[in-house]
Amino acid sequence: MKAHVRASIVTFFVLGISLALYFGLRSQDDSVDKSIGAYQSIEATGLPLFAFSDFTNATRNTEEFKKGTLIVTFWASWCAPCVEEFPSFVRLLEKRPQIRILAISGDYKKEEIDKFLKTVMSFRDEKSKKAFYESFTITWDEKSEYRKIFGVMRLPEAFVFHNGQLERKIVGAIDWGNAEALQFFDQLK
Repeated sequence: MKAHVRASIVTFFVLGISLALYFGLRSQDDSVDKSIGAYQSIEATGLPLFAFSDFTNATRNTEEFKKGTLIVTFWASWCAPCVEEFPSFVRLLEKRPQIRILAISGDYKKEEIDKFLKTVMSFRDEKSKKAFYESFTITWDEKSEYRKIFGVMRLPEAFVFHNGQLERKIVGAIDWGNAEALQFFDQLK
């Protein structure tokens, strides 16, 4: 192969990689910008209002969660940190049953959520399950609509609201039932 043909191939190859990197990073920048914009909007206006179907197929609205303390958590059954974090929500609600949780699942199929919940809740008695589900609402974000509203980029990610106003955003898994978390929730009164 002649030197000028080889140089042309290398040039096109380098140019192709450069363009791919440029547009890939640009796309990532756009996602970050949208996430920041969503967060700033929530910070300024509070809990976003939208309708959703819960796991009993009842139509609900976030308006019903504006009073008191609410955790909106984005999770999925295939997300290892989410699975690790889930039992701490159970402990939190046992200690602070007045807190409400809206768990928005990013699972690919609704059946995956059902299977996960059956496994997690299998060790609970009926009274505990009933109390848990009174404070814990689950919806499926089948089309990633809610993730866009909140600007969620990774799982798990949670937003803590008190009387409709954002108090804290948490990225990554935490222990919701530990002393530090309980103290935080107690000071929101």
